[in-house]
Formats: sequence, C-alpha cells, structure tokens
Amino acid sequence: MKKIYVQFYCLLFFLPVLFIQESADAASDSLIMTNSSWKYLDNGSNQGTAWSSTGFNDASWASGNAQLGYGDGDEATVVSYGPSSNNKYITTYFRKSFSVVNPSIYSSLTLGIMRDDGAVVYLNGTEVYRTNMPTTAIDYQTRAVTNINGSAESAFNYYTFNTALLVAGTNNISVEIHQFNKTSDDISFNFNLAAAQIPPPCNTPGGMNTTSITSTTATLNWNAVSGAVGYNVRYRIIGAPSWTNTSTASTSVNISPLSSSANYEWQVQTDCGSSNLSAFSASTNFSTPAPPCNTPTGMNTTSITSTTAILNWNAVSGAVGYNVRYRIIGAPSWTNTSTALTSVNISPLSSSANYEWQVQTDCGSSNLSAFSASTNFSTPAPPCNTPTGMNTTSITSTTATLNWNAVSGAVGYNVRYRIIGAPSWTNTST
Repeated sequence: MKKIYVQFYCLLFFLPVLFIQESADAASDSLIMTNSSWKYLDNGSNQGTAWSSTGFNDASWASGNAQLGYGDGDEATVVSYGPSSNNKYITTYFRKSFSVVNPSIYSSLTLGIMRDDGAVVYLNGTEVYRTNMPTTAIDYQTRAVTNINGSAESAFNYYTFNTALLVAGTNNISVEIHQFNKTSDDISFNFNLAAAQIPPPCNTPGGMNTTSITSTTATLNWNAVSGAVGYNVRYRIIGAPSWTNTSTASTSVNISPLSSSANYEWQVQTDCGSSNLSAFSASTNFSTPAPPCNTPTGMNTTSITSTTAILNWNAVSGAVGYNVRYRIIGAPSWTNTSTALTSVNISPLSSSANYEWQVQTDCGSSNLSAFSASTNFSTPAPPCNTPTGMNTTSITSTTATLNWNAVSGAVGYNVRYRIIGAPSWTNTST
C-alpha cells in the first residue's frame, strides 16, 4: 500500500494568478470531492485545445471514479495506455463539471491534485496550474519533466488561486496527465477543489458601559456581535500616550490595577476570526474614586520580653504609613509612635504587665482610618540571673572585700562565705 505524503510544489510561468493564504478556520465549500467521478479520454489522440472549454462535448468519453490510472493496483478506475506496453500514450485527458450559484461569495480557490507524472489544469478553458511540466508550449506528445516515483506518486499537490475564472452556473475543470516516457509503468490521477468563502462583515460592538468601579478596578461591558470569536479591548487614562490591551471571548472584562482618582477611556473591537477585525468603538469614559483608607487587620504580637515587644499587622492598600498607640490596660493615656512598615518594636515596657495596642492607617492627605480594636499581650517577669565577674580584693589577715558584676533587674544580692571544708556558711545581704 502506498503511503500518503503532502508535498507543496508550485510553478509560476503563465497566468497572473494570485496566491492567497487561507486561514485554517476560514469557511469553505468543497466544489469537487476527492475520489469523484470524471469523464476521461484514454485513446492517445491529439485533443488540441478545445477539449478544455466549458462547451466541449464529452458525451462519448468514458467515465469512472478517481483514483484513475494504471500500474499501481490501487486505482478505482483503470484507464488504457494503448496496445503496446513499450509505446504507451503520453497524454490522458480528464474533465469534470461542477455548479456554482454565486461566485462572488468566494475569495479564493484551492486545488489538490495527485499526478504521476506531470499535469496541466484548466478552469473553464484557461490554464490555471501546471506541475512537473515544461514552462513552454505543450501538446499531446509533451513529456513530463521528471519521472515521479515512490511516495510522490500518491501525494497531493495544493495550489491556491483567485476566482476570476469562476462563473455562476456550470463550470468545468479539465486536466491532462502526461507521462515521463512511453515505457513508464504507471499513471495516477485524483483531484479536489475547494472554495474559501469571503467572511461576513465584522461589526463594531455597541452597548458599552462600565460597572463595579472601585479605586483600582472596573468591569467593562458591551453587547455581543454576531459572528464574533472574541473581542480586543484597550483602555488608558485620558490623554495618556499609550493603551493597555487585553482580549476576551466574553462580552465583559475586569481590568486592574487602575489608578485611583483618575479619568479613564476604553474602546472595544470585534474579532471575527481569520484576521477579520472590526474598527474599534468610540471611547467610553469612567472615573475611579479615591481609595478608602481601611483599618489594618491581622494584628499580632511577637518577640515579647519583660521590657520589649514587636507589634505586627497586615499591609493596607493605599497606606503611606501607620499610627500605633499602646498602654498598660487601664492606664489613663497612650504611648504613640508611627512607622511606614507593618511592624514596630516598642520599648521600654514594664515587666509582668498586661498591655493593649491599636493601629491606624494613614493614607496621606489627612485621610486616616479608624483605630483597630485593641490587641492584648502580657510581659513576663524579668529573669533573675546569677552574678558573674566575682573577685576578691583588700585581703588582710582578718578582712576581705568581695566584688561581682551588677545583674539587670537586681534589687539586692545575698552573699555567703566559709572556710573551705567548714560545715556551715556565714550569710549577709547588700
């Protein structure tokens, strides 16, 4: 069995045809299906040029389904090569009519042809494509340029051209297949023809409106457009040199972050697919309000010692700083401090005390939040550390001075001494 490969092979040499690259999702109509039935002439005669015209009478020709040919064993219709296998016919002729109601709805035609060896294709009597054939004038004895072998024998070659030759009503495709030589083992022919539809107009959206406006966000809305596959949206502060762009498949989009206390404009464009875009709509305007100055949340106290603590809270959007106040619960006044951070270290504190603290957001321009509810914490009693730096001075036969380093938090010191090995201590305090 032959494997199918796709090969793109185009020669430009005769008509001013137009190449048009169609999008994969462009709507198209199949005018001639692969494996369709064709009229064919396989008697080796010279058909000149009239045979390819629309009005040519092919009633006496045989007919059969593609693939047409001989020599490979995969043909739906076997055609004749003549009485001698060493003197086969060079040219075999094929014709097929098809109907088009309105050619103006099509932007281009794309043919696909399997040919072994060479081929010339005519639409309504005018040549539109040739493949593996000389670029000069040809006749029924003209041979193909190369001998097609292997996977290329069953490959379809595709070519896109304009619709200028297409007419309303009956149209005709005529194809002549040429052998490389008279002893070639096989010929193959199959064909399809598709017409790409001109896309409908892509209309600009209407019904634009803006909802859910905050100081940093807004939702842009518009009416659906028939045929749309998506929408392109652009927005900016009025007078800004450039737009911010986004796309969506729905009829609304939430945009953020926005600047507070700013005047915005936005526009929307319909995308109908295949690079078919509408114009952008006229601008729709909206204004963002000043941001609210919210009270902080997430208060907690860490790194608590008998004299210090760290107060923490969550950042507030729009804050330029925070005001903090703290006191021993029940005290008549607060101790106040400020910071641009979301934590502050407070000291000195009283040990073994119950404290409360609150925080307020400063959003600038005298825009202050309320103070938060109180968060409480307690300081522990200070640790009572053993003295260090002991030393003895002013020693006489009957007296001595004992010395040591001061200990933070100490209110006094207890001292004991004895002759080494004595059963009891002598005690004193200072």
